[in-house]
This record gives sequence, C-alpha cells and structure tokens, in this order.
Amino acid sequence: MSEEKASLHPRNKHRFRYNFPELTNSQPELA
Repeated sequence: MSEEKASLHPRNKHRFRYNFPELTNSQPELA
C-alpha cells in the first residue's frame, strides 16, 4: 500500500493511514 502512495506529498496524512503522532507534530493545531 505504501508503495502506491509514495508519489504523494511526504506530509500527506493519508500516506500511512493517519500517523497521528507525526500529524500532530507537523500540525500542532490538530492535536
């Protein structure tokens, strides 16, 4: 799955099915 999503932007929150620690680290307002 990650291979086909690899073309997306590295910060795309869907690339690895919502990596919440990384998402909230890069987007603190979502925490």
